[in-house]
Amino acid sequence: MKTPYEEFLEETANSYCTSAPEFNNRANAMMELGRYLEAQRDYNRACTLEPDEPVFFLNRAELFIELGMIESALNDAAYVRRIIDVDGIQNMEDMLQLAGVFHKCKSLYSAAEMLLCFLKLLRTLIPFTTKDNKGGFVIRKDKQNIHMSNLADFDEAKQLFQEFLWAKECEDDGMIKPLIEEIKREIYDCRTLALKIDRQNQR
Repeated sequence: MKTPYEEFLEETANSYCTSAPEFNNRANAMMELGRYLEAQRDYNRACTLEPDEPVFFLNRAELFIELGMIESALNDAAYVRRIIDVDGIQNMEDMLQLAGVFHKCKSLYSAAEMLLCFLKLLRTLIPFTTKDNKGGFVIRKDKQNIHMSNLADFDEAKQLFQEFLWAKECEDDGMIKPLIEEIKREIYDCRTLALKIDRQNQR
């Protein structure tokens, strides 16, 4: 008997699509169901329809990695690196996903660079993070909610950094070592600020 989630995936994978987000969502469902060729077809459609949307290319890169097509994944990752704004809140999750894609492709310097960009931006936003009425967090500035908080992504960023520390290639690469030290400092600063915000929210 299928679970409700399996039924949802099958329903999504067999849905009719006309827009780039719909093709992307259907491709995501197909990915989970192992229908990789169909997923690639739909990711291609999403990327063609909206070439300025990073997440479509990042999702296709994840598919390429799953298929062992590392060069194709790196091509998509390099394209995303060119089009995202590393100072823009709207691209924070893209930065973190991009760091993960580069890491899976063994492009460790690029992965560390993107992780550092994510953490630097996160550090500037944590002081504006407040708890919402549902128990989540939002970034509130000038009396407006400007973005959902990325504090939840902080754990994922720390996990990715831990994987850097385990990688033998990082130990041997003199270019990455300064980035690793800078990432350590950013993680410490982010953790300190997040704890301060949490204490303020508990008052």
